[in-house]
Amino acid sequence: MTGTSNIREGMQVYGAGDQLLGTVERLQGDGFDVAGYHYTREMVARVAQNRVYVRGTGTVQDQREGEIRVPVAEERLTVGKREVELGEIEIRKTVTEEQRTIPVTLTHEEVHVEERTVAERPATGERLFQEETIRVALRGEEAVVGKEVFVTGEVVIDKNEIVEERQITDTVRSQHVEVEQNEVTTRRQQVEVERNEVTTRTRDTKSPKRD
Repeated sequence: MTGTSNIREGMQVYGAGDQLLGTVERLQGDGFDVAGYHYTREMVARVAQNRVYVRGTGTVQDQREGEIRVPVAEERLTVGKREVELGEIEIRKTVTEEQRTIPVTLTHEEVHVEERTVAERPATGERLFQEETIRVALRGEEAVVGKEVFVTGEVVIDKNEIVEERQITDTVRSQHVEVEQNEVTTRRQQVEVERNEVTTRTRDTKSPKRD
């Protein structure tokens, strides 16, 4: 019996299996009336989203003798909300390669051979006439390529809630009552008509003839 104090006229009422029974027509006494039936507040299972859910069957309202009640119902749109997954985003990191050129200064040794004329002087030894190869080592610098990793930026991922207005459209049904009055001739009216016809014929028969 949760929230029975929130029941108002016009709210939709549902029974077993969430079947629509009608709308609250009026509040009276210990409950309310729906489509010719009276439901007490003890029969209310719950009240949620402007809907009343009842258990059991209501009692037929008292009617005056000769009174006929025709319930008129209509559907009304109610919009609820639920959490759903609308989509997702994918963030991928890819690696690209490109050529980079960096200037660097390198030094190296070069051999410069110069023949000079010197003052003559005596030389001794047989080794002077031996053939030989003299090797001179040349030194220099060469570029050594190394790679270092630096963080140059970052991507920040954040989510914000956006509130927007939506127009929800659907088809609803409603009932309309049309009253047609048919002319019905009762038996008494027929007898009166027949009597009038007999009286008229009798008068015509008794009327004297005029020359």
